[in-house]
Amino acid sequence: MRPYLQHLLLAAIFLTATGVTAFDWSFLVSDNTKQARIDMHNGIVNRTGLAPERYRVLVPYLLDKPIRWLAPQVGYAKAFGQVYAVFNWLALSAILYTLYFYLSEYFSSEQALVGTLIVASTLPITLRYYNYAPYSLLEPAFVSIGLLCIRRQAYGWFAVVVAIATLTRETAIFLVCFFVATMPRGARHMRLAVGYAAVWAAIYMAVRWYAGEAGRYFDIATVWYENTHRVDQLVMALINWGLWLGAFWFFAALGYKYAPPFVQRTALVLPLYIVTVLVWGFWTEIRLMMPTYPVLIPLALSYLFRAHVVLQNRPGDVQTLIRAAP
Repeated sequence: MRPYLQHLLLAAIFLTATGVTAFDWSFLVSDNTKQARIDMHNGIVNRTGLAPERYRVLVPYLLDKPIRWLAPQVGYAKAFGQVYAVFNWLALSAILYTLYFYLSEYFSSEQALVGTLIVASTLPITLRYYNYAPYSLLEPAFVSIGLLCIRRQAYGWFAVVVAIATLTRETAIFLVCFFVATMPRGARHMRLAVGYAAVWAAIYMAVRWYAGEAGRYFDIATVWYENTHRVDQLVMALINWGLWLGAFWFFAALGYKYAPPFVQRTALVLPLYIVTVLVWGFWTEIRLMMPTYPVLIPLALSYLFRAHVVLQNRPGDVQTLIRAAP
């Protein structure tokens, strides 16, 4: 199959797989939610919102001009909804598209597609319990692209990914953690790691200088109380985490021993990331786990397809078939 046709077919599959989720999330919400989204968007663009959303500038700054261009024709509220609907659809599809190509580093096309469509089936539960968080829809794609850059030793492009991802959300620092966990040991790669951390820190500080000081929606004490003292929240958190990946939680745990070495090393970052979610996040908001798709899904597939794991060794593109015993 010609490459352009393959990309076209994949785009059609992933747009189809995310279409209903994007439509429901964009339009089948209450009027209060729609207004809250407008208020939060404008709070970021006008530098009047609360932290941390105020510093997650990439999406609202990019979409604000199309919204204002369309507003005179259809009205501001409708323009806002339509522009964000297109973004939501493309962003959700990008999660699948980038993950597919990362999974294709290790698995056949069919196996990678299985993993990607499993992710598509879990997306609806990630979009609960918050009004506005477009940055969360971009994070998984940045992780997949970043891991591809590291694996293919595209270190210059990786710096670009870190920079753009930092404008999206401060958790881009975990891209640097992935580099440290997976890089070869040596002075050159240590210098690269320091450089990537400096890129993240420079943009992190620049955004906060530009946007100005802001109060926070919730402090850690409030978040911790909600997570640990409300039985209904604890029960809902357990349900959400269980429904999110279902049996793939077990497949991922069992797949570690069969996974390619690079995938195993990415898993070293997982405990650190989960700790930050447990400390700073509301446990019911499973969207906070979306950036772990590129870690957990290849682990799970390594178990499911452990007799036929395809590795592409870089450099040289030499394919090695590993036949692991069940």
